[in-house]
Amino acid sequence: MLKVDVKSESSVKKTLSVAIPEEQVSSEFDQAYRDLAKKAQIPGFRKGKVPRNVLEKRFHTAVESEVFESLIRDSMVKAFQDNELEPVAQPRITEHKHDKGKGLTYTASIEVKPQFEPKDYKGIKLKKTSDKITEKQVNEVLERLQNEQGILQEREGVETPAKGDFVSVTIQGLDEEGNLTHPDQEPQERLYEMGGEILQEQMEKALSKMKVDEEKAVTITPKTQDKKEKAKDLHFRICLKAIKEKVLPKIDDEFAKSVGPFENLDALKERARNDLKEELKQKNRVDMATNALEELRKKNPVEFPESLVERELLSMMYNLWRQLEQAGMKEIPEEYSEKKLRERMKPEAELRVHDQLIMEAIAKKEGLEVAPEEINERIKEMAGQAKAPFAEYRAYLEKNNQIENLHFQMLTQKTLDFLLAEATIK
Repeated sequence: MLKVDVKSESSVKKTLSVAIPEEQVSSEFDQAYRDLAKKAQIPGFRKGKVPRNVLEKRFHTAVESEVFESLIRDSMVKAFQDNELEPVAQPRITEHKHDKGKGLTYTASIEVKPQFEPKDYKGIKLKKTSDKITEKQVNEVLERLQNEQGILQEREGVETPAKGDFVSVTIQGLDEEGNLTHPDQEPQERLYEMGGEILQEQMEKALSKMKVDEEKAVTITPKTQDKKEKAKDLHFRICLKAIKEKVLPKIDDEFAKSVGPFENLDALKERARNDLKEELKQKNRVDMATNALEELRKKNPVEFPESLVERELLSMMYNLWRQLEQAGMKEIPEEYSEKKLRERMKPEAELRVHDQLIMEAIAKKEGLEVAPEEINERIKEMAGQAKAPFAEYRAYLEKNNQIENLHFQMLTQKTLDFLLAEATIK
């Protein structure tokens, strides 16, 4: 009979001492050699008739490794089930030893999810912000639509651009000697708004003093997170190609008809008002969920399995690097290096793991579940948005191990819905 002794190093770290009886070890070896005898081809012996002592002489090391691996794997599964342990990472096996007649023994170190009873999660006091929509907010929507419908045209009678103007610019990289880093590449014109959020400060300052067709070398010193480190200067050649202004249409009935199926300006305003109400409703919900999680963390302190924090941290870093790559950044700046990101992101990763553990504990206590048909319905929605067949999209998610993540996201949302329904909202 399998013997397992569990020692708690902490609420999330356990050490298992496992002993597998000799009868089970011998039986596993017997089966392994029977299977091997059926397929082994050794000169001088017919297939299936090779004596065991010959097989042992030739294949003992390989068979022993296979048998021990199988015994340890199967016994670990049973040990977890019998002791109600939920590992969050692969166990670390040490000190495995086989003494004939005494069986196989080994030690396994594992990290598990902390077992705790979630407290004070019903009746959380939350504050709901006003859901009143003002005329100012409606007008801001109209102005945003007006700005989107604006037409750019070249300014006349001005020599240098000012705040609010749009500039057409070419930007080329230079080395420290002032030579073009890519002389064979044709510079592309790009449009920027003076005083906007995109243009770098030193470039905008230089452009404010330039005339059309004028070129100028600009040096930029990137900002770094670490004040002790000075980033390497970047050098560019910029050329101002044109100065433009945006001409805006008048906000009236004709404007309303031009932006959508609206009979008049009043109909457009009503649509804007309803959209703002829905946005505010969603924002209120997100804010209340955020505040609820903050309260739950205070009332439910837990120890974090380091492997879960590491997994979350790696996911956060990978997503950020992918965003930088999609934005066209070919080389990762030092401030986004793994070392720097680990320092900045680990606290956030710990908060996310804390939230996950609390959500799972509440869902388990309240018997909240996500049925397979609910997952299929969600996948159908996602497939529709991606304009892909359901079967193909589900197969894609399965191939990339995303079904479990989707299940967890849906269970978390269901748990948050439950918490907000039970909350005291003022």
